[in-house]
Amino acid sequence: MSMLSSVLATTGWAARKTLIAGSLAFIGLVVGVGCVLFPAGVPFGIVGLAGLILLWTLPDLRSVPSRLARRSFVPFLVATVCTPFYLAIIIPGVPFISVRRFFLYIFVGALVITICGSSKYRTLLINRLKAAPLLFYMTAGYYALIVATFPVSVAPSSTINVLVQYTMTWYLPFLAVIIFVEKGANIVGLLKVMLFCMIIDFVLGGIEFHVQKPFMFQLLPASSRAYIIENTPMYAGAETGSFRDGIYRATAAYSIGLSWAEMVAMVAPVAAYFLIHGDSGRHRLLGLVSFIAGFLSLTYSGSRGGYVCSMVALSVFLIIWAIRKIRLHPESLSGGIALFLTSGTVTIVAAAVTFVNKFHVMVFGNGTTQLSDQGRVQQWATAWPKIFQSPLWGHGFGTASVAGEFVTGGRGQATMDDYRINLLLDNGVLGFGLFFGMIAVAVWISFRIYITNKSPLAATGAAIGCALIAYAVDRTTTSQTENNTLLLILIGLVFALQRVTTSGNTAPEQVNYRTGAP
Repeated sequence: MSMLSSVLATTGWAARKTLIAGSLAFIGLVVGVGCVLFPAGVPFGIVGLAGLILLWTLPDLRSVPSRLARRSFVPFLVATVCTPFYLAIIIPGVPFISVRRFFLYIFVGALVITICGSSKYRTLLINRLKAAPLLFYMTAGYYALIVATFPVSVAPSSTINVLVQYTMTWYLPFLAVIIFVEKGANIVGLLKVMLFCMIIDFVLGGIEFHVQKPFMFQLLPASSRAYIIENTPMYAGAETGSFRDGIYRATAAYSIGLSWAEMVAMVAPVAAYFLIHGDSGRHRLLGLVSFIAGFLSLTYSGSRGGYVCSMVALSVFLIIWAIRKIRLHPESLSGGIALFLTSGTVTIVAAAVTFVNKFHVMVFGNGTTQLSDQGRVQQWATAWPKIFQSPLWGHGFGTASVAGEFVTGGRGQATMDDYRINLLLDNGVLGFGLFFGMIAVAVWISFRIYITNKSPLAATGAAIGCALIAYAVDRTTTSQTENNTLLLILIGLVFALQRVTTSGNTAPEQVNYRTGAP
């Protein structure tokens, strides 16, 4: 019996009515204050949080919508990665009812009720998080720091709005992976979904590149396009698209081509995994098709960072692949030959990028594109005094561009081009260390499993670890957070991979999806 149930059971009816009335009055007061001080969505979040706390404290529900949460996860992921934000029903004065939000709310609602309404599911979640304790401390510590620094935020309304949004789109998908990814087949299946998402975006971005304009945006009614441009500064150029040096830069389903290229760089090692370690011709064909689609996607996006991150991630993949062959088959010459060929390939690619002008410009840009590098240097110079004002915990989550007083891009909105600055201003050195720390620990665990474990499933460790490396490298040149959902899903897969490979049992774990009981 929960604490609230115990209190109600030991008090009279009059006292119960007083307790309930007082609680409702307090919630009403908080909601009223929230309506005045915070954006429109925050009061609804307060009411929802109060409902979840009540649900958590009451006895377990007889059944929870775990099947809906499980089955809605992949549609949510596909909608997040493959549909633009503006693909929505737009009613002036009302938040966009986008395809993304539609699937997000179904998934989040089912998952939250499942976790809050079933103590057995909560126990299952806690037990599975124990598979990688250090990674759990890093991941949970970063989220705890975000919440704990809310009182010192220079823009509390922005902080709580961003916190609610990112809780739903980052951490709840992470928890879903922990709960629902039970066996090796689930890990490989989720990696396949990522490849299919990249191929879908390749098709969308390829059409956009060839028609030289955001064709999906043009499908919206003129009134909706005008409303989006007026109320969402990032889409101010959506009517005409983006060009650099006369070359169109496609965005596919993302708000900016840089984010699309980052996603491609993260998924490229997954394509390499299927191409090298695929257990069937169909899997290897999927890897090859995805690899080609990824290269063309980088070309369509016009992102230098995408090329760099892909090359770094794939180079690391090839090197640890050769090391694995040497470690697991020391009696064979294949490992040494693989390492020699890998080193030669990486050297040739590096030399081509350095000395061949066409490839050098493609990766590092020319005089025009290097202006953005100069802008990043200026942003660091501007940021340092602000960082030292609150070096440990920063100025509050989601306030970096405001705290740093950055206004670039010619549209009047505050922007930033380096996620490291973003982290230091948001949550200081502690946040910076926890964020990159959880990525580093996840990469270490993935690579350790890949190199030391002989099981076919362990090979997914290379794909996951190199995808995380691609993301981390790109953080030095962009500050977009559109792929942070993928980041937390990949970290969730590390927990699953550690648990499954450690147990040595790849059979599905039997779980009652109505109660969460194993």
